[in-house]
Amino acid sequence: MVYYHDKFKPSIFHELSNLVKSHKSDLELIDMGIGDPDIAFDKKIAESFAKNIVEGTDKFYHYPSTDGHPILKKSIIDWYERIFNFKLQDENVTVFKGIKEAISYMCLFANSADDIIMVPDPGYPTYKLAAETCGAGVYEMPLLEENDYLPNLNDISDEVFDKAKVMFLNYPNNPTGATMSKEQFAPFLEKAVKHDFIICLDRAYNDLSLSDDTKKWTVFDMPGADKHAIGMYSMSKPYNACGMRIGFATAGKTVIEKFSNIKNVSDNGVFIPTQLAYAEALQRPDILENNIKIYKERCEIFKECFDKLGIQYLKPKATFYMWVKVPNGKKSREFVMDCFKETAVLFTPGIGFGKYGDDYFRIALTQPKEKIEEACKRISMWVGNAH
Repeated sequence: MVYYHDKFKPSIFHELSNLVKSHKSDLELIDMGIGDPDIAFDKKIAESFAKNIVEGTDKFYHYPSTDGHPILKKSIIDWYERIFNFKLQDENVTVFKGIKEAISYMCLFANSADDIIMVPDPGYPTYKLAAETCGAGVYEMPLLEENDYLPNLNDISDEVFDKAKVMFLNYPNNPTGATMSKEQFAPFLEKAVKHDFIICLDRAYNDLSLSDDTKKWTVFDMPGADKHAIGMYSMSKPYNACGMRIGFATAGKTVIEKFSNIKNVSDNGVFIPTQLAYAEALQRPDILENNIKIYKERCEIFKECFDKLGIQYLKPKATFYMWVKVPNGKKSREFVMDCFKETAVLFTPGIGFGKYGDDYFRIALTQPKEKIEEACKRISMWVGNAH
């Protein structure tokens, strides 16, 4: 007998984690596989967080509101207006424990295997895994270099759109670092309105712009967005706090209510001191400015290295990732495993993000400058010897 859970395999990140544990080389491991920021969480916010934990034992340890603490929601509304020049209402915002969890809630908008969840390929593996877990059909949208890593709407039939319940779009994009403009998003929203599905715009890396020409934009002033789009934002990556598990969604009242009804079945809300820490972080643009400066510097080191080696890469406009073409005609898993074996430098094979990623590997710029310089030395020597 085959049980439902037997169909699922560990994600690429589980595999990389086991690889790290098995490392026995004399060379120090330089891990740039899993995208977990190495930059320290802001000390002042950490001190405030700790103070609320100690002094709030009489009021912060009860069940929190599942939709978010009023102080955090006000901070989100203020942040949104500062970034996007648009004033949200309280009913347009809900708080959750992390985008990974929120993706699973969104997949429950599908009711059966006849319903389709549309996911990008390459893309964050949780989109597809969560859809399959919910028993929905999955339609993979290729993100190809020749189309600027955007799905090609002309390749998707009306039959697929008619069955779709949710389309996941992720920009700034993981793993490629590509971005999407408001003008490029518009035809996707038109399809959502016409065929009555919801676009989940995963904007976990919204605050990590590495290019000056990357403009931030909102869907709220676009026709149909109030009933056909939801934005997801994260504290994890921009504010160096993956372990805190907190983020928020913005959408029209109808969509927020549907999302919250699903979320509230299994979610009792986020620990209040965590919410208050996030409220403070959203008022600290200097944290983001410092992080962006660091990631830009790290990116330049790799760009110089790859330019000398003749290795092709996408110049990232945002995120802290680099999407790099596998050299020497190899496929991604073979290259990454060989690189790990020979240099003790670990990247993520593109195949882990989908079949259209197999000619690439992803670098997470989550090691200090000195280690990135060392990684480049090892890779240059290895690639040079291979030639």
